Amino acid sequence: MKVLFPLKFFVNLAMKNKLWVYVVFFLCVVLAIIDGYLKGSQQNPQVLINFIRPWNGFSWIVFVEIITFLYTPLGLMIKALLAFLLFLFLIYIFSGAKKNYKFMDFILPFIALVFLGIVLQGLSLILFLASLNFPYFLVLCIVLYFLIFYCLILIKEFNINPYRSIFAVIVSVLLVFLISGFSSVAPYLAWI
Repeated sequence: MKVLFPLKFFVNLAMKNKLWVYVVFFLCVVLAIIDGYLKGSQQNPQVLINFIRPWNGFSWIVFVEIITFLYTPLGLMIKALLAFLLFLFLIYIFSGAKKNYKFMDFILPFIALVFLGIVLQGLSLILFLASLNFPYFLVLCIVLYFLIFYCLILIKEFNINPYRSIFAVIVSVLLVFLISGFSSVAPYLAWI
């Protein structure tokens, strides 16, 4: 279990190197944005734009530009980061950790999992260069792995009841999933 989920390693790394964890998280997000542009992951904004009945005036042009930006890899990553922050905040609220911990101290062990993200991004880049992709089933397994890791962090580091930690993580995922999908769990894995 300790080999599959090296919890102590990530938590100790995060607590000893807080600034570096945030720097690596930021760099990983930048690399994910670049990866999105390399893979041509820009989605078609016309689906949403055509769904809404157009109106006259400057506000329609602004609306179209905002939606078009949100469908670029940079816009999708900004949306995923906001969803990730909301996801962590909901876990913070539902787990009851609000009573004993500050939010910035609470999220640090979750953000430290970015080091796993670096390994997965590197593997994704190698597969992309070999013209292969992660199978969708493997992506679901990676998301499930991260969710289990989040539950273990709540249980082991914050002494949250196992049932409450599972409840907090699952409810948070369900509430945020509509905003950003699976990238709300770990935004730096948006294009693996």
